[in-house]
Amino acid sequence: ISHAIKEHNIAVAAKQHNISQAIKEHNIAVAKKQHNISHAVKEHNIAVATKQNDISQAIKEHNVAVAKKQHDISHAIKEHNIAVAAKQHNISQAIKEHNIAVAKKQHNISHAVKEHNIAVATKQNDISQAIKEHNVAVAKKQHDISHAIKE
Repeated sequence: ISHAIKEHNIAVAAKQHNISQAIKEHNIAVAKKQHNISHAVKEHNIAVATKQNDISQAIKEHNVAVAKKQHDISHAIKEHNIAVAAKQHNISQAIKEHNIAVAKKQHNISHAVKEHNIAVATKQNDISQAIKEHNVAVAKKQHDISHAIKE
């Protein structure tokens, strides 16, 4: 009986050892599983952070592109405004030059009219002088005729 009890106790101890070993192996498997899950979560979080960084970078690049586009548009508007101002200046300059040309033409016409009037007055003066000289000559002739008649 004692020998049977010893064998039974050995069998129980072996069984307890096997159960203890199985529990240890289970705990190791659970720990490995938890480690793998933890590792997968870390990798997922890194992937999410990377994705967020990529999105953030894309937004920054988009904002830079938009700012550049706005700058380009602003620059184009400035160049257009400069071109318009230059065109307006050229038109204004052309008007001034035209007005100067018109004023010169009017001055030349006025000057020509004055010269014509002087020439007419001179001509009238010459005719008047010729008439006077003719009248003097006629008067002299009449005087000579009158004197001859008297003689």
